[in-house]
Amino acid sequence: MAYDLDRSDAERFSLLMRSGHGLIVMETHEERRGVRLVMEAAASIEQRCWAWSMVRGLVPLDRREGQMASGTNDPTAALLHLISLTDRWVAIMADLQRHLDDPKVIRAAREAAEQAHRNGSTLVLLGPAMELPAELQRLAFPFPLTLPDTAFFEKLVKRVYREVLADNQQIEHELKREDFTRLTESLIGLTEIEAERIIRQVILEDGRLDARDVDRVRNAKRATIASHGQLEVLPVADNLDSLGGHDRLKDWLRKRRAAMSSKGREFGIEPPRGVLLLGVPGCGKSFCARLVAGEWRRPLLRLDVSGEDAVVPADNPFVEQESARPEIWAYGLRNPWRFSFDRLTGQMWIADVGQNLWEEVNVQPAGSRGGENYGWPIMEGTHCFQASTCDREGLTLPVAEYSHDLGCSITGGYVYRGAAQPALQGVYFYGDYCSGRIWGVAPTADGAWQAAELLESDAQISSFGETEDGELVVVDYAGNLFRLVHTGD
Repeated sequence: MAYDLDRSDAERFSLLMRSGHGLIVMETHEERRGVRLVMEAAASIEQRCWAWSMVRGLVPLDRREGQMASGTNDPTAALLHLISLTDRWVAIMADLQRHLDDPKVIRAAREAAEQAHRNGSTLVLLGPAMELPAELQRLAFPFPLTLPDTAFFEKLVKRVYREVLADNQQIEHELKREDFTRLTESLIGLTEIEAERIIRQVILEDGRLDARDVDRVRNAKRATIASHGQLEVLPVADNLDSLGGHDRLKDWLRKRRAAMSSKGREFGIEPPRGVLLLGVPGCGKSFCARLVAGEWRRPLLRLDVSGEDAVVPADNPFVEQESARPEIWAYGLRNPWRFSFDRLTGQMWIADVGQNLWEEVNVQPAGSRGGENYGWPIMEGTHCFQASTCDREGLTLPVAEYSHDLGCSITGGYVYRGAAQPALQGVYFYGDYCSGRIWGVAPTADGAWQAAELLESDAQISSFGETEDGELVVVDYAGNLFRLVHTGD
């Protein structure tokens, strides 16, 4: 996710620190790159940087004097030490989420985040899978790392080559600039560690770095991606003329290719984010996709959802029940119109269209194991619906609802997680197709839910959208897009 194409990750992170964000969550497998980014951002504003892990405790990362803070291997002790500091600080806590089922750790993290906000410090939670407790959700701001770009990989390839050459003077180098560009572009989509491992491997295989290594890198990348699960890298076709007709499409693809180049980016052209091909089976979509990827020199990925493991995970709640379909995750919904995930907490929000009288909003916690029954057709919203009995036992009731006096068909939205409007942080927005009303719902301090109507509009709200930086837009069926903006009222 990119916030601003003109700023680096370190610059964006520094901006968040200077803006007073006391708790920043960085969900990534690339711990080394995340730590390096935070150190660079901290150095840019001359702020002392600390890092914590259970093994090392709390240690300074800059060049100032100081050793590990004594007795800080325990996460609560480390957080209390940060609270006691009088100078501004930025602290990276790796894998703290593993301890966030402990009330003491939660309380200490909350106090540290609140104090960091007050005195200009920053607490950074870093790890591959972040699920925050309710006490920290409203305090936290998510910061996903962008994947490395070609400029990053150019430096990486040169560094790895120098390192290999230092150990083995027999290594040869014969790579033209065009082939070097193809090599670095082939690494796009990989993490730093994956790319470094692949480059080192292809150099050591034959003691050379040359044009033949482009295909070797692509093959290694294909194997790496395949090892992660259901993604597969497919071969591409290089000749657009092998496709009959479609002259306008081919002309557009050739012209648009310039946007994918370094010159295009320097000129300010944003590369296209993808092409969606729709059609009936056998109409040539796969062939066209290979041609697009070949013309634009981009990898082509296929997501396989046909395998049993992909469709029915072994831990689905009804896998062992003969009376239920194994792929069912939750039930009791009538007609969900838009569901989304909170990009910070992982909660799933479901807007469910009612039958005659009530529209509703349901929430599934990020840590849910599935199997929820959201009530339909026993309930419509929190109200009994034409059932011989109205037993609510075992039902998961909605967190918000509204009657048909205020609308007729709910449209689900998103939880706001942008940076431009802090007052909206953590609020889930939803609207009504018929009345144009928009509501927001958010958790209260005591764990309840509070919903409020926020505005009336003339729009036929068919959907909501979320930008890469977390801002929200409203989609009008008439074709208009509206951005949600907090007015301060």
